[in-house]
Amino acid sequence: MRKLWMLILFPLLLSCRPLPSLLVLLDPYTAELLAAEGLDAAALRRELRAAFRVRVQVVDPLAEAAVEAERLARASGAGWVFLAPLLPLDAEALAASLPEVRFLREQPLSPRAPNLRRLRFQREEAWRAAGTIAARMLTQPSLLGGDQARGAPKAGLLQAVPTLQGSLEADAFRQGFLSEAGPELLVERTIGSLTDTGQARRLLERMQEEGVAVFMLKTYALSGFCLEFLRAEGGMAILEDGAGRGAFPDQVALWLEEDLAGALRNLGSTPDGEPVLGPVRLRSGAVLRSSPARAELGFPEMFE
Repeated sequence: MRKLWMLILFPLLLSCRPLPSLLVLLDPYTAELLAAEGLDAAALRRELRAAFRVRVQVVDPLAEAAVEAERLARASGAGWVFLAPLLPLDAEALAASLPEVRFLREQPLSPRAPNLRRLRFQREEAWRAAGTIAARMLTQPSLLGGDQARGAPKAGLLQAVPTLQGSLEADAFRQGFLSEAGPELLVERTIGSLTDTGQARRLLERMQEEGVAVFMLKTYALSGFCLEFLRAEGGMAILEDGAGRGAFPDQVALWLEEDLAGALRNLGSTPDGEPVLGPVRLRSGAVLRSSPARAELGFPEMFE
């Protein structure tokens, strides 16, 4: 009888063990973006309640990020700390200063600190699919609209500044595009600045003169300016996040949505030494969802 009771009670005792604690440290921009996608602090806690005890903190932009992140990590007593990618701090140094805490951050290379894990959102796979869709969009005149007197419409890849991760994603887009269309239909330009609206305008005008109708924008802080240009002059955009989709519904054709909650849920099941994978979903903008040509683009999951 005693053994029977132990067999009954053991699973119950296991279920009563406290969940590991997770501190999510965000920069203001990421916090605003997540909230716009319905993933504010309360929603994130709900999404992860079966896996972690979650606390979400936005780091004061006026504070020194590294000092503030260390203070918050120490004060929380959390076993895990997620660092948003736009926080201006050295994650390796922070992890070294708190060896008892495990950190997670998105980065292109494997970390050196043993308590720092790499998060890899599967953006390259999503950008490859986006390149395929962009090539197919060029075959749909009813979708593109405008004057095609310059010949076959083209796609354009416009980057603000080259970064390692950005280059990997741009290359994935290029691969997807070239699997469906010729290289002569892809125009690539780099602004060389995160703030130079004059150069951005000149390049956008030049790309339009070359026949670009669909723009992949990796332009960060300049994306709003670029979308304003496309609204005034014509053209559609593929964005790396959904920040502009509400203000520019007729310009945003496609955007990428990172599943942060899904990535954090993968923490417990990812073996040490391997990157934690974060799902990335393609999302269609209103201009694609309402188009009769959308069935020709494939990837029906992006319309869900």
